[in-house]
Amino acid sequence: MLKNLIYHDQQITYPVKTTEYNEATAQSILKNSFDEINDQDEHDVNLRNFLMHEKNESLKQKIHQLITSKHLSQDKLCALQIMQKHFMNIKNGFACNKAYTAPILLITGSPGTGKSWLIQSITELAELMELETPIKTAFMGIAALNSNGYTMNSFLDIPLEMNEGSGTIIRIKPWDADRLQTFKQKYNIDNITAIIIDEISMVKPWMLAYLDERLKEATQNYDKPFGGIAVIMLGDFDKQPPIGGSSLPHLAIEFLKKEYKQKHHIFYTNLSRQKSVEINSTLC
Repeated sequence: MLKNLIYHDQQITYPVKTTEYNEATAQSILKNSFDEINDQDEHDVNLRNFLMHEKNESLKQKIHQLITSKHLSQDKLCALQIMQKHFMNIKNGFACNKAYTAPILLITGSPGTGKSWLIQSITELAELMELETPIKTAFMGIAALNSNGYTMNSFLDIPLEMNEGSGTIIRIKPWDADRLQTFKQKYNIDNITAIIIDEISMVKPWMLAYLDERLKEATQNYDKPFGGIAVIMLGDFDKQPPIGGSSLPHLAIEFLKKEYKQKHHIFYTNLSRQKSVEINSTLC
């Protein structure tokens, strides 16, 4: 004979040998059943934790073997370790925290110093950790083809010429709706591990402002640089600067000069076709 009993908000059907219903006996039977279930659940949790630990230890060993096999110099090893930590934060879900900031790397060097080797190492590291491959872009089409990537302008709908507004204000054009939709269909925004920009020496500063705005629009995260996505910029600033514009180092120097002048109250005045410098007396 079968009896139904409500236990811990659950309806349980259990067999009884007699037509006589004994609530105490039924409660005891059900308690033992639930204890067995809880013991099994605890065993399953412990087993999952053990397997996860073993998997993490195995992954750590594979990462160590990969990094060791690359024979990277100290500076490039530092960059790879930064990206390893970032990838681990993505894998563990920590990168979704509001307080988390994705790394932004600027890697420079002349030809033959291992920039491409470093990018290959970062790419292999992401694949080893079963994450999305970093997106590779470049300003020049040839560089994009060499890295199996895309041109930065076409991929992210960035114009080749600056759209000036009134005065010195730069107006950023909205992302074309069709191109934005294509971007979102091609890539899962939440799974993007990093965006790599090669030949950064050819990129005009205002194009980075476009990149920042494009990624913020795609991720709808306007509180973090580049929408919270890691960005790796590589190049050789000893090469030819951007055509018809200033380079990133030149802009950085100009900002530092402006900041220094404001801090120490230095400014220029024109007198009889000559420039004279007026310096605050506190510097004397």
